[in-house]
Amino acid sequence: MTNTRKKLTTAVSAAALSMALVIQAPVCGSPALTGVPLMTASAVNYAVPQAPEGALVAESDFTGLTLGEIMRKFPQDKYWNYAPGTTSDPDSWTNDPCTHHHGSKDYIYLRDNGCNNFTNYNFVSVQCDGFARKIAYDIYGSDCRFEWEQDTDVSTLKAGDFVRYNNDAHSILVTGVEGDVVHIAECNWNEDCMIDYTRTESKTYLADHVTFVAHAPYEAPFFRDSNLTVEELMAKFPQGKYWNHAPDEKGDPDSWTDKPCTHHSESSSYIYWRDHGCNDFTAYNFVSVQCDGFARKLAYDMYGSDCRYEWVKDSDLSTLKAGDVIRYNNDSHTIFVLDVQGDTVSVAECNWNEDCMISYTRTESRQYLENAVTWIAHAPYEATHGEVPVSLIGDANLDSSVTLNDAVAILQYVANQNKYPLSPQALANADCCDPGNSGVTGLDALAIQKLDARIILVLPEITAK
Repeated sequence: MTNTRKKLTTAVSAAALSMALVIQAPVCGSPALTGVPLMTASAVNYAVPQAPEGALVAESDFTGLTLGEIMRKFPQDKYWNYAPGTTSDPDSWTNDPCTHHHGSKDYIYLRDNGCNNFTNYNFVSVQCDGFARKIAYDIYGSDCRFEWEQDTDVSTLKAGDFVRYNNDAHSILVTGVEGDVVHIAECNWNEDCMIDYTRTESKTYLADHVTFVAHAPYEAPFFRDSNLTVEELMAKFPQGKYWNHAPDEKGDPDSWTDKPCTHHSESSSYIYWRDHGCNDFTAYNFVSVQCDGFARKLAYDMYGSDCRYEWVKDSDLSTLKAGDVIRYNNDSHTIFVLDVQGDTVSVAECNWNEDCMISYTRTESRQYLENAVTWIAHAPYEATHGEVPVSLIGDANLDSSVTLNDAVAILQYVANQNKYPLSPQALANADCCDPGNSGVTGLDALAIQKLDARIILVLPEITAK
């Protein structure tokens, strides 16, 4: 199934079901919350459930948390509680379930004994209700129980809405809606205070069992747009440089050097030596170096999410687009797609020709990729291209020189763009006769031929009066 997503400026998380009580706090109860710091992704040992169809993408200036960020902050199958010797913290989780749920109905008051709580307006929520209120607050900065419009209408249900149902026994936060299927985030459904994003409910069932729906201010996004264009990525990690670091320096995924790695053949365990050459991209306790790390890093810098764990993955290349990440060749190489023209796929990669060298010049056949694919991670939306700066005017084949071979490349492109495509960088370079007027034409090839014959001495050729 192809996952299509809309690009908007909002954020939200999934919801789910769990049995929990909510009670009125004493008059001297906890004060209203004043704010929650923005949480960033941390390495956790689980995979984020795939985004539902139609999940939104937040602009980079969105100040709340996205659904993907919520799922990293509160990991799947962890427990929204705290260790018995510590104090409740709604931003925390542990690896162990609560042990006190069945000991006494007064456990809800024992807030230093297991369950985390979300308390606002003198109203204490624990378990499913507290968790759903908490993640709604982290996304929107407001309290869904007291500050959102409430009714029993599920007809307009959307990602971000809070639903209380099952005879006022369970609360969920909606993470996506596909027809009658409602994707949810929840706590305390399968196990005492366990966090879960994988369950779904039927909209029909919710309509029959709803206590109330708190309607979010807007639909919540799953992803965050980092606003880097393809060209900005190429400028950040230049062609022909190396995605690595000096042996006496610590690895930095945002860095590059002028020299290749020297340790690749020393030991098969080099992948663990992250302070000895290779840069790495690490998230969800999964270390990626070389081609895989570089592609994950490019994807993260463009979309603000981890392609390996937060994008829809399958082996279907029918909707291949710029921004997608492909693992292929018997699970041995990873590429970031720059452009798709017919059967020709332009790629960004590292470690193909030389140890950790960065390259944007190679292409693959779409047909070959379809036969060799291990998996494809579908980007939330097509990668954006900005204005491509000319690297060397006339250099249409990107070999760092201007010769008759560039004229041939241009003529082939003009004759059959599908069979002989040019990358965005090549097109920028090829426009060398009256640049900016009519795109790449045969006149650009003629200008290069004139330069070779010394009829003109420099490019671009300006003929327009």
